[in-house]
Order: sequence, then structure tokens, then C-alpha cells
Amino acid sequence: PLPGLHTDVFTAVAEIVEVREKPSLPIGRIAQDVFGNVPVFEDRGIHQRAILALGRQDVIFDGLQPLDAGVEILGGSSDHLLVEISGR
Repeated sequence: PLPGLHTDVFTAVAEIVEVREKPSLPIGRIAQDVFGNVPVFEDRGIHQRAILALGRQDVIFDGLQPLDAGVEILGGSSDHLLVEISGR
């Protein structure tokens, strides 16, 4: 960030593709993703997860900040973003 400039000037809006209750820890072997990263998951039990039609081809996930405090960004792929909405 540059001094004196705002970093919150855009609002990204995405369509919700799916909402389901899912375990926070995937079943089976965890492998690296297409970007070469091996994801780390914390076992927090069953939670409500949403898949959004917004991916790395659209935005940089590290720069996203949910407007709703009860939403947590979990990660995603080139065309989808996974968020936990249990805290909403």
C-alpha cells in the first residue's frame, strides 16, 4: 500500500453456487493444488460452507476481506472461492 491511498475502494460481488454443511477436515489424502501448494486444514467439526463463483482468475484471495464478520475465506481454485458461513 502507498501512504495516503485507500485499499478498500472496490467491493467484489459473487454469486453463491452452493451452500452445504461439510466437515472442516477433508476425508482421504490431501495433495498439492494446481498452484503447487499443499493446503493445511484444521479439524473444527461440521460447518456451513458456501462456494462462490469467484476465483483466482478474477481476484487475489489474499486481498479479500469479507464485509460480514461471520464469514471466513477458506481458499479456492481458479474459478471458485470457498467461504465458511457458520458464524453468520
